[in-house]
Amino acid sequence: MNFRQIEAFRAVMLTGTTTEAAALLRTTQPAVSRLIRQFEHASRLKLFELHRGRLAPTPEAKALLREVERSYCGLDRVREAIETLRDSGVGRLAVGAVPSLGMSVLPRVIHAFLARYPKAALSLHTSSSNVVRDGVASALFDIGFAAQEIDTTGVKAQPFVTTRAVCVMNREHPLAQKRSLRARDLAGAPLFLLTRGDVTRRRLDEVLAAAEVAVEPAVETTYGATVCALALEGVGVGVVNPLIAGGFASRGLVIKPLEPAVYFEIFLLYPLHAPPSRLAREFEGLVREALHSETHIRIA
Repeated sequence: MNFRQIEAFRAVMLTGTTTEAAALLRTTQPAVSRLIRQFEHASRLKLFELHRGRLAPTPEAKALLREVERSYCGLDRVREAIETLRDSGVGRLAVGAVPSLGMSVLPRVIHAFLARYPKAALSLHTSSSNVVRDGVASALFDIGFAAQEIDTTGVKAQPFVTTRAVCVMNREHPLAQKRSLRARDLAGAPLFLLTRGDVTRRRLDEVLAAAEVAVEPAVETTYGATVCALALEGVGVGVVNPLIAGGFASRGLVIKPLEPAVYFEIFLLYPLHAPPSRLAREFEGLVREALHSETHIRIA
């Protein structure tokens, strides 16, 4: 195997045809086809099937692409760093964050950060906690914010912010008139909840079980923003991180405290074998400042 074969494989996966892959790589279609055959022979894997005139990737090809993309992320980061240093001499900052921060507080933080460092190159990657953790561990991200359930092996991790879960619903919901909601108030209401793999969801299930409330969600979803959107449009009640819920308040979402309290916990992550950069520390400080203005939270 060689890099040119891997490059051809990635191009075909991205474009879907050897012709378009050839244009992307600035070579010929026969050359791309030859590289793909060589790559399949060297890897001893069947990577593509011909389907209606197009190359359909096999499950093995899709799995392999994920590993290839990780390598390309590293190469892209090197190229970006070179270009940034050549053009401005300032440096760059790659941030990884769970959606509860990436879709709420961090846009405001980035605005303040770029006002302070207008020539800095900054990237924000919003993804699951495990992806953020892996990105920090491999030094693809300079700083990360992930939910507490991650495996912290290979990263520097410390508690960063704790938020208290809230219930959300539209204005017409019968529970919207209450000052706060207790677990038993949710009995019989269609529930919009995070998926069962989430730590806070498991804690919520325990609270509901203690109140003898059957946990039969109408909808389970990965993102709190989806929970809020469902609550706005539907007849159910969602339980989410208040950081996300606050962004929907202007659209009419009603937000109520939940009793007893259930908490979301977010950890701050840095690469294990390198000290944080000055830009990363500055960004961390701006996040702390922004969170101080929020309600329902505790900062470590």
